[in-house]
Amino acid sequence: MTTVTKGQLDRAFNDDTLNLYLSKESFPVEYLHKVIGKNSFAFQQGLMGLERKFPSMVRKVERKSSGAAHVAVTYSLVAGSSTEILALRRETALVPDLTLIL
Repeated sequence: MTTVTKGQLDRAFNDDTLNLYLSKESFPVEYLHKVIGKNSFAFQQGLMGLERKFPSMVRKVERKSSGAAHVAVTYSLVAGSSTEILALRRETALVPDLTLIL
C-alpha cells in the first residue's frame, strides 16, 4: 500500500487533475486529508457528519491556531478507489465554516 501525501497533491487543483493523478496510483492507498476551519460548533458538527459518511476515516491530529480562532484536523483514509477520495473532497467542501482543504 502506498501513501498519498499533501506534497504530492499540491498540484491537484480540481477533480479532473486529481483524478488524473490518482489514476496512476495502485489502490488501496492511504490518503491523508487535512482541513482547516473556524473553531466553531458548526465546523465541528460538519466534521462529525463527514466522519459518519466516511466511517473508515480516522482522525489523526487536531491543532488549534495560536488564538484558537481556527482548527486544523488531519485524517487518514484507506481509499479503495479514486472515486472515494473525490467524494470525500466534495463532501468536505460542504462543511460549514470550512476555510481550506489540503
